[in-house]
Amino acid sequence: MGFGVSSLSLAILLMMSVALRAQESPVIPDDSHEIIRLLDEKGKPERIYDHAFSSDGRLLALRMSPFKLRIIDLVKRKHQAAYEDTDFDSIAFSSDAKHIVGIGEHSDVTRINIENGESKTISRSPWEVARAALPPTKVDIEISKSDGKLIVSKVGASLESTDVRSGDELISEKDSPIRERGDNSKGWHSLLGMGGENFPRILKGRANTWFQLRFRREGKPDPIEIELQRHSIEPEKTLPEAEGNIAFARVYWEFVFYSGDSATEFTALKLRDTMRKGIGVVSPDGKLFGWVAVLDDGWKLCAEVYSLETSRVVASNIMGLQTCPCVRFSANSKHFLVGTTNAVNVLDIESGSWKEAVKLPEGPEVDRVVKRSVPMGLGGLKGMRSSYKETVRTKVDALSDFDFSPAGVLAVGSAAGDLTLVYKRNGKTQFLRLGDRLLKSRAAFVRFNPTGDRLVAFANGNLHILRFDEAFRNAHLK
Repeated sequence: MGFGVSSLSLAILLMMSVALRAQESPVIPDDSHEIIRLLDEKGKPERIYDHAFSSDGRLLALRMSPFKLRIIDLVKRKHQAAYEDTDFDSIAFSSDAKHIVGIGEHSDVTRINIENGESKTISRSPWEVARAALPPTKVDIEISKSDGKLIVSKVGASLESTDVRSGDELISEKDSPIRERGDNSKGWHSLLGMGGENFPRILKGRANTWFQLRFRREGKPDPIEIELQRHSIEPEKTLPEAEGNIAFARVYWEFVFYSGDSATEFTALKLRDTMRKGIGVVSPDGKLFGWVAVLDDGWKLCAEVYSLETSRVVASNIMGLQTCPCVRFSANSKHFLVGTTNAVNVLDIESGSWKEAVKLPEGPEVDRVVKRSVPMGLGGLKGMRSSYKETVRTKVDALSDFDFSPAGVLAVGSAAGDLTLVYKRNGKTQFLRLGDRLLKSRAAFVRFNPTGDRLVAFANGNLHILRFDEAFRNAHLK
């Protein structure tokens, strides 16, 4: 399986087996575990909204609340710098780790010099750019109006293999790409009669995004559907060379992606109507974007993987509705991983099929007090809500976050504050719990750095930095 380690070096295997025999929950040595306390001005634990590692794995940038950016030196294991008034949704290092690029839907694209703290505005916010006139785009079809109808007047070379012909009547459009799985018929907009007055807008839009057209032909009972991509008239932009140094922001139902080196937009994706609410992540190689969302029927999750080079969906599949706190890619970017309460589900990108999930051991259920908020209903003022507390049963080992090392070892943080390593030995999945509730509270953030020698976990204001030896870092997948 592509999500476990088929062989570890002898040294690390011996270390793990001895530790497991000595005690059920081995403790991390003092010299390899450091805790940095991150508190706001009122002394309350901060929250992490986004992060970025430098390519060499030494620096970790954290976007905290409110509007604060912190830089952590993982080698020296200390807080290096903090920047205020940074309203970013996403951040990325430059490949030389000298600058950080920050973007947000309503904040300007900004580059920060880490050495002197100077910031420079590179361009307007993605939201302002989206409102402005977009650069002209072209599509490989021409539509003209005749007797109140929209008629195909010319078909480009790229559409010659499709069934659409000159003289076909355009009857409806949908501004999102076709999906092989999880799709439905919603979202089609009629272009008959008055609906055709606004047709030219569908031909415009952000370069590289896709849309669909539906035609009818006299004597043909079934409509004809085609998919088109908008192409930039300007020179096409290419993917950044630096792997993983990418920041992205959401504007309405589009995602725009920026290079950590040039701080400029290089591609965009448009989500379909049924997939607007979800969570996403960029692959380690910087070439893919994964997205998981609840479908309109409310009973299924759909996982989709897009190519940032073509803006096309390269893998898509659905699963039953479950709690999905986080998504990741495997270290080699060949699998898209969907974390649920007690498993990491593995979508093979090449085949588009689900592989065997990594099942996590289930712990006992305990009582937990949660706060609920509901509308006040009839007689209450509009927008007012009533809050109350409720005791619920929850599994203490429920997954809250996870990540893979470059070698393919899985680290899982639990709702109870445990941190567990999952790997394969002699064909069997092994679980190594690091200490007894090492994090003390729910793991809100679990990440390996790009070199795999540091594991970082955040819980209740405490940033835990764990250092691993060379034997662990050199473990490889087979």
